[in-house]
Amino acid sequence: MYIILLISLCIIGGPLQSYAHSVCHPQTNDNRSNYIVGYGSLINPVSKNKTYPDTGLNIPVNVTGFRRTWTARGYSNFSLSTTYLGVEKLADSFLNGVIFSVPSAAAVQKYDERERYYCRVKVPWEDIKILKGKISDNGAFPSDDELKNSDFWIYVTIPRFSEYPNEQYPIVQSYVDIFIGGCLQMERKYGLQDYADDCVTHTKGWNFPWVNDRIHPRRPFAYQSEAGGIDRLVSKYLPDYKTRTYVERIYYTRSTGSSGSPVSIMPSIIAISGLTAACITGSI
Repeated sequence: MYIILLISLCIIGGPLQSYAHSVCHPQTNDNRSNYIVGYGSLINPVSKNKTYPDTGLNIPVNVTGFRRTWTARGYSNFSLSTTYLGVEKLADSFLNGVIFSVPSAAAVQKYDERERYYCRVKVPWEDIKILKGKISDNGAFPSDDELKNSDFWIYVTIPRFSEYPNEQYPIVQSYVDIFIGGCLQMERKYGLQDYADDCVTHTKGWNFPWVNDRIHPRRPFAYQSEAGGIDRLVSKYLPDYKTRTYVERIYYTRSTGSSGSPVSIMPSIIAISGLTAACITGSI
């Protein structure tokens, strides 16, 4: 009974949507090359390739007309969730990120499904600047002529999911690690000056609740090889970073419930077959 109700609530209340061609996911032109602008987890090649392994090289860029913000709320009716990075249109702003080619409409749809809290919006080529550092990639970048005749897409947060982090939907360190870890990789690979710094300074909303959900918070390098570099970079611009992040503690208690009584589903409480998991937060 409980499990069926949970699934029903997820289907009725969750952010499920059709990924057929729509205003939010416009049809791509098969006669032109298509590129996606990555500005968060997609900067990280490992994260990007989990969605579709046969995409092109991550090419570092600056994109004008958009601001990166912690405003993509990952709603869930029955489990803990978080707030992801999103973008908003802002004429005088820019963000750094990457572009990568997607080989087919099917590949684009895979990213549409991944980025379900966003709409895919076209970016003019004139608003994209390729960043060429001290280290070349042996001519692997496409030519300017090829890029001028391509379409570029960025995922913009859907307004109903655009909220800054709070206690129920905080920033989580594991996502920060994917994002900043990817920025550090790009900086090293191409010899770019201050690329990773720009990932921090050109992101709005760091001052909200932030959970340290690393597997071993006191020994993060055991699972996250970039942990030291990430911590040094973030602390450079957010001096209270270490003292402001906190670890969540999970404990479990039995919930008896009464026959026929409704089940209350909250992001911080999981109820499955009468088992309630409550989340307690504490500073470290």
